[in-house]
Amino acid sequence: MLRNSVPHIVWRRVSSQRGIALITAVLITALIAIIAVAMISEQQLDIRRTGNVLDRAQAWQYALGMETIARLALRKDAENNKTDHRMEEWNKPVQFPAPDGAEGDMIGGRIEDLQGRFNLNNLVDEKGNIDTQQLQQFKRLLTQLDLSPGLAERVADWIDAGSTPHGLDGAEDDEYTRLDPPYRTGNTALASPSELLLILSKEEYKKLAEYVAVLPSRKKTKININTAPVEVLASLEYVSAADIDELLRQREKLEKQNNKGFDKIDEVFELPAFQALRSQHRDFEKYFRGCCDVTSHFFLVTVFAQFDKGELTLRSVIERSVSKEKKVHRVTTVLRTQGDY
Repeated sequence: MLRNSVPHIVWRRVSSQRGIALITAVLITALIAIIAVAMISEQQLDIRRTGNVLDRAQAWQYALGMETIARLALRKDAENNKTDHRMEEWNKPVQFPAPDGAEGDMIGGRIEDLQGRFNLNNLVDEKGNIDTQQLQQFKRLLTQLDLSPGLAERVADWIDAGSTPHGLDGAEDDEYTRLDPPYRTGNTALASPSELLLILSKEEYKKLAEYVAVLPSRKKTKININTAPVEVLASLEYVSAADIDELLRQREKLEKQNNKGFDKIDEVFELPAFQALRSQHRDFEKYFRGCCDVTSHFFLVTVFAQFDKGELTLRSVIERSVSKEKKVHRVTTVLRTQGDY
């Protein structure tokens, strides 16, 4: 009986080992399949990431190309015209399909005159002291926008070289270092209007952003009366709402009838309202000529580029100047950002 049972025991052991080997082979096959799927998935993600990087790089090159086109347009305009106004070619937005791109890929851009806005860096003079006249103008602009005029003192304190708060609403390091997180005032010229978010609330910034600029000029810049909106013009000293209405009506008349703006500041003084201002205020003409002009030197170029999965918005501040000999027009990029200007 014992001899007959031995083969059965051996067979059971062999069968058990074969079952374990089969299970092990299935597990190994499943593990290999899982690893292979993970590798393929990771490879597909890598391919997509690489594709996205390449698409964005292509969109970036398109945006830079569009910026170059804008600079050339501004240079050509300076060579052919002595004034800047809203009816010029550079002031018209453009959009066209991206070269070699898929359906829906496009490039678009527009140029804005930054001297149609109030330059925040005008609040402080070359010595780092607050310019009282510019401060009052900024207060009037804030009032036009239903914002507290006291914000002007906070912005001026952020830029000026001093450490003592200006006026009742000023603020220096003592206030900002108590915040969470704490920080200090810049005590230097602003580089971008978005710095106002360190001083104002988001709601206040949204109301103000499109009416102000930050220009990298050591000297006080002037407002272009051909491109400035009513809110900025109304912030000027001496003038009333009726005076600005008369100026705007004449500007619109020139745009519709002659496809241009004011050719020179003298034309403004020919308006009845401004003749009266000259008679009423001895310093008005000197003040107006010192604050206003019909030409511009700083522009904001905004470009949107989309190429397949890559898309971006580029904002560039362009400075246009003339050489000392007044023969060569220089157009240079002084700031690039992919965020808010």
